[in-house]
Amino acid sequence: MTPLASGFLAWALARLGERSTWAGLAAVVGGMSFLPHAAADAQIIAALGTVVCGVAAILHREKGSKA
Repeated sequence: MTPLASGFLAWALARLGERSTWAGLAAVVGGMSFLPHAAADAQIIAALGTVVCGVAAILHREKGSKA
């Protein structure tokens, strides 16, 4: 395994130990579904906003995080 792949794997495993990562993953998955009765533009805006928030929650470190 290359050092880059090894470093990424270590980072990903460390992130999975934090609650914010799981909250972020839930937001990303939730953002991938659309609101059934909203207009097309509203569906896209809501989904993209949820995905962006989920990605931000995944990447944001918690206080005291080692990753």
